[in-house]
Amino acid sequence: MLVNRIDTDVDELEEAGHGHILTPMKWPEEDNSKTGLLLVVLSLVFMNGEVMQDTHLWHTLRKLGIDQDMPHEVFGDTKKLLTQEFVRQGYIEYIRQPNTDPAVYDFRWGQRARHEISKRTCLNFVCQLYDDRDPEQWTSQYAAVLEDEGVQNGVQT
Repeated sequence: MLVNRIDTDVDELEEAGHGHILTPMKWPEEDNSKTGLLLVVLSLVFMNGEVMQDTHLWHTLRKLGIDQDMPHEVFGDTKKLLTQEFVRQGYIEYIRQPNTDPAVYDFRWGQRARHEISKRTCLNFVCQLYDDRDPEQWTSQYAAVLEDEGVQNGVQT
């Protein structure tokens, strides 16, 4: 798996006049939708304390019109998308809790999500959903963002 760790500002490069014409990549609509669903799922997991039981996640997604038992018009088989495709891509971990019968699974951020998506991005996304609520109002999540960014007592470490 390759992860782009280079922070590239396309506008800045164009203004610098490097003689290159840079255009944003065009992604198929289906890919944009899947990326949006992934951000929703990762945000739900993050806001739930960085782990979310599968029954709770599916209950929440059902409120958004996404049911694991019914094909979605854009995502198709959403259960397969979340528990197989996103897991295979490294964005999500789908882990069975030990000693549970029937089986109970947890969703967590995968290694790739931890490298490509910041907790701040997820928190800001949730704040937008709540009419631009201030991120600091989500105290435990905001503390996790600062910890993730290496900030302690207002000082970068």
